[in-house]
Amino acid sequence: MHDLIQEMGHYIVRGENPHDPEDHSRVWQREDVVSICAMDATTVNDRIEALSLISNNHPHSLPQVVASMKKLRWFSCLDYPATSLPRNFQPRKLCYLQLTLTLKLRHLWEGYKHLPNLKVLDLESITIHASGKRH
Repeated sequence: MHDLIQEMGHYIVRGENPHDPEDHSRVWQREDVVSICAMDATTVNDRIEALSLISNNHPHSLPQVVASMKKLRWFSCLDYPATSLPRNFQPRKLCYLQLTLTLKLRHLWEGYKHLPNLKVLDLESITIHASGKRH
């Protein structure tokens, strides 16, 4: 996507509710993620469809907040802060999952997850062998 079109989209999304990032359909700025994570993690968020985090040092409540996003279609995270995605992570609309340079991640999730719309699973720079050792 051309940078100017992407910037215009970001401006439109933030302009709808500049002080309430939990009401945005797309979240990508660290301060907005921190604000959302500071809220009650058990609250269901049915507005956020895309979450992209390119900074590191994310709030520890990020996994629970992501699990509460029921309409999440796009999740991209650099240095995911947990060993796995939460048990209650059930985004049936998820199309894109990218976890990059994630050092803590041991496995994606436990059990079976029904993700009928998943088109891209990108686990760049992560190699986990059966022994649990990273390479």
